Amino acid sequence: MVVGGIALTRDDTTSTTPDAVGSTGAAIDEVTIERGDLLVSDSVDGTVEETGTIAVVHRVEGGSISTGVATTAATSSSGATSSESTPTAADGATASAVVPAGRSTTATTTTVTTTTTTTPTPSSVPGPSTTTLPGGGPQPSGPPDPSSPPDTSMPPTTDTTDVTAPSTVPSSSSVPVTSTPTSTTPTAPTGSGPVPTAGAATGAAPGGATSAASTTEVLTGVASIGDEVASGDVVYSVNGSPIVALAGALPAWRTMSASSSDGADIAQLEAALVALGYDPDGNVEIDAAWDAATTASVRLWQRGLGVDDTGEVTLGRLVFVPHDAAVASVTVAVGDTVSDGDEVVALTGVGQQVVVDVPVELQARVEPAQTVEVGGVEGVVSRLRSTDDGTVQALVVPSEPLADAAGASVAVTFETIVATDALIVPTEAVVSLLDGSYAVDVAQGARRRHVPVEIVGVSGIRTAIESDELDAGSTVLSPA
Repeated sequence: MVVGGIALTRDDTTSTTPDAVGSTGAAIDEVTIERGDLLVSDSVDGTVEETGTIAVVHRVEGGSISTGVATTAATSSSGATSSESTPTAADGATASAVVPAGRSTTATTTTVTTTTTTTPTPSSVPGPSTTTLPGGGPQPSGPPDPSSPPDTSMPPTTDTTDVTAPSTVPSSSSVPVTSTPTSTTPTAPTGSGPVPTAGAATGAAPGGATSAASTTEVLTGVASIGDEVASGDVVYSVNGSPIVALAGALPAWRTMSASSSDGADIAQLEAALVALGYDPDGNVEIDAAWDAATTASVRLWQRGLGVDDTGEVTLGRLVFVPHDAAVASVTVAVGDTVSDGDEVVALTGVGQQVVVDVPVELQARVEPAQTVEVGGVEGVVSRLRSTDDGTVQALVVPSEPLADAAGASVAVTFETIVATDALIVPTEAVVSLLDGSYAVDVAQGARRRHVPVEIVGVSGIRTAIESDELDAGSTVLSPA
């Protein structure tokens, strides 16, 4: 019989010698001692969590979210203020349309609001064939013929760089768009250092304060829970304009065009469009610079979406996602208004982990890289961490996906070695003597004899011992 990796062989021949077992005549077995390691197993419940989840956050050019990164404002001849801000390297990309789930900032705002309502102008939108998102959002069917000229009859995309509402709304939306200019002065994020958020503030106020305007847009389509999201797919739409997912690890943080400074986000955009087939002639060189070939690729992509082929990518018209995913939750409904920084959907992650609160009595025996059993499969303790209340948690990564969904409770079994290369006997075979020492009984003819032993470790029904008179292969008496 193998118990916990320790092999125990049992002799089914029983002995009822009165001198050996007492006057009761109780049955005993002779058990062969094996040499090996003694393991202690402890099972603790843990909670399944997803890793690498993505919160898709709506972005609006000119939005009011502060990222803690420097901004440079420039005023055009019309008096409009625009800016570009560069993500800092200290904590990765700090401005995004896709934010790791659970990240947030704290800001206090003072708002003065005026409302302007415009009447939508019906129009027809010829273009490539599309499928439809739940709620009316378009889904591109693929790149158009690059030899086809731009369709000049298509309405312009919604321009959200100004604080006033668009003059027209694409025909797919029958909901008037309300524009709400605001003046915002955010406080610094709590904690030390810059905090990644959904996007960068776009105006610099005197004295280093940040101010910006926020435009409200109407949600006209959104994917459903369970829908798969890959590069090129429409995630949702606002004011009839699709918001598209493109492959990339760096979050979108600015409008990109021929006038943009070089940056990794441009290379990421080029790589995504080339992968989707929007460079049929192979003219795009994937680098940090925006050139004529980049513009041509963007125009082709926009025509495939059925939107105005401006040749520039306005902030908020796409979201970069680092991996294929599925929609895990939807936080808004068609017809709702969304502003800069509002979460729209959450996408599933790329892996699982199980979080275990480690009991105090086990903390000395749990360590990183330790192999455990989790939910019936093998797992590894990736790291340990402490919570604010002092609880020690082990983060366990299973070797294969668990069938349990996020939030489910699963058993995690920790095994630790309490004795190495020791003699292993059944715990019931160990006898406690009157003087406080321990012994095991061995058969000596028709009688039994106590053999002194030292206990090295105990694990349930198994005990590790040391003895000068015993070795592997020796037999001891144990209750049957």
